[in-house]
Amino acid sequence: MLRCSAWAHAVVAVCRPPLKYRASTCRLATSRVPPAILEQHQQPDGSVTVPEVLCPWLKN
Repeated sequence: MLRCSAWAHAVVAVCRPPLKYRASTCRLATSRVPPAILEQHQQPDGSVTVPEVLCPWLKN
């Protein structure tokens, strides 16, 4: 017989999808990342260059 906490952990381990398939933004501060990118890549004329690593996910 499992104790309550051990049983709960077993149920969660079985029911929880693997971490790599979760669509969670808990590891990325989504409210702070875009302003930081804009600030770091702003040109003297006010335009913003898109970092090369983000180009595949952006259109134009």
